[in-house]
Amino acid sequence: MPQRRDLNRVRAEFLETFVTALLPLNTLDRFKLAGVIATLWTDTLPDFKTLLENGFPGVIDGWVDAIADAVEDDEAAGPAFDPFAHRFVRRTMSDYLERIAAAKADVVRLKGEKEAFEQGNAPDDLDERNSPRGTTRRIWTARSANSRTNGSIPWVTPSEITALCGKYVRDTREKITPDGLAGSAAKLLPEGSVVVTTRATLGETAIAAVPLTTNQGFKSIMPNEDTDSLFAYNRIQTMKSEMVRLASGTTFLEISKADFSRIRTHRPKRTEQIRIAAVLDTMDEAIAKTEAVIAKLWQVRTGILHDFLTRGLDAHGQLRDPAAHPEQFKDSPLGRIPSDWEVRACHSLCREIVVGIVVKPAQYYVGEGVPVLRSANIREDRIKLDDLVFISQESNALLSKSMLHTDDLVTVRTGYPGTTCVVPSPLDGSNCVDLIISQPGSEIVPRFLALWINSPFGKDQVLRLQGGLAQQHFNVGEMKRVLVAKPQPDEQKEIVKRLDLLDSEIAIVTSEKEKLALLKSGLMADLLTGRVRVPEAREALSQTTATIT
Repeated sequence: MPQRRDLNRVRAEFLETFVTALLPLNTLDRFKLAGVIATLWTDTLPDFKTLLENGFPGVIDGWVDAIADAVEDDEAAGPAFDPFAHRFVRRTMSDYLERIAAAKADVVRLKGEKEAFEQGNAPDDLDERNSPRGTTRRIWTARSANSRTNGSIPWVTPSEITALCGKYVRDTREKITPDGLAGSAAKLLPEGSVVVTTRATLGETAIAAVPLTTNQGFKSIMPNEDTDSLFAYNRIQTMKSEMVRLASGTTFLEISKADFSRIRTHRPKRTEQIRIAAVLDTMDEAIAKTEAVIAKLWQVRTGILHDFLTRGLDAHGQLRDPAAHPEQFKDSPLGRIPSDWEVRACHSLCREIVVGIVVKPAQYYVGEGVPVLRSANIREDRIKLDDLVFISQESNALLSKSMLHTDDLVTVRTGYPGTTCVVPSPLDGSNCVDLIISQPGSEIVPRFLALWINSPFGKDQVLRLQGGLAQQHFNVGEMKRVLVAKPQPDEQKEIVKRLDLLDSEIAIVTSEKEKLALLKSGLMADLLTGRVRVPEAREALSQTTATIT
């Protein structure tokens, strides 16, 4: 690839070859496959960019630099990503990671003992020094092909709970051996135990689906015969504010075992706990199913968008087929495109491309008046109207160069450069700060241009034009040079129409999910406090669910 220097063509081949190879397996249809592969491409795009510019040694150097920068980041601010979770570190420095984990455990243990000593008390978490102090392969997972050296007992960290999909922990990244467990103060928690994060991130909760142990970032509850695990899981989720109130710490918040134990809550009899948990579990299942539908719709959308922007629609409204009719396609700077499409720069498709207010915009802000959009308001699919600022009518007239009109495009310059949205009619006459404003001409449909810029084809160019990841700033000159594969206006409108129909379906399902989440929140407030008893709640749930569906 460093010799070819044609990222768009490589991307097209990447998608086409993967889809062709996987389609006969009949696991997903073509659109879903294309969506999955396109997502994979987007996730690995920075590495492909570096590979294109600097070859494989440059990729490795980039990894090393990024890891070093993250390690050196201020601890209080936190790095952009966990350097020790990077695949390069995990693959080449597994022994070093084991030593770091053990050292961190000792630091936390010694700090706790020091604080307890200074207060004249024995450490109240003496029995919770949960990180094994050994550093040999017989204690920690060895990350090797030799399964005999691997631990078998799941060892949970808070980051795994915050990233957990669902309420049950079934497996973990790292495992501890029986020798490691015996050589530490960690406890083996039985299935059904409730683990609660009590350091840095407070109140994230999960249920052990298998016997496991945890590091020091948890307080764990082993429900007795009078307590249902699912009920406890839901009840603890409503107690986060109380945990924050009781927590202390300068670098990060932490709640001690003594303070955690002092938190009081009420509970009904176990039979009612089970009924309450069943109602909430039903809601969780409905929400999870809705989220799965949304995820599939987004995968379909990604695949369809890729096909629309590379194959287009013929006179009969069907996708053109490059395999059956190669004569309908041609080579271009953007890869293979339909023969009757043009490749044009944005400046030739827009009447004007300018920038919003950039010189001391705060001097114009007033309590109410003309809405002013900023980067935080811009999303690919909409403009967020919360957190708006305002300027007066007089200032808006003075700053008329950056005044927005219906069907203008606004593009983010800093933070998530290239993110673009069409200005809707209710915001006609508003203004903006530090956004690129593009006024599409008659040859381009505004929504189609926004789709193109937000697509991987547009984002690839934004990244290249701004010089890679180091410079997170996008300017007017770069916007003018973005290339667009342009169909005729009627074809653009049909593509936009079909994408809008799919977006409407996604919006409807997303709204259903939000209604379910709101319903669950209300049920938790009522059921877990005893304001509403289960039979009443079940009737309300049945009626509300029927209304939603």
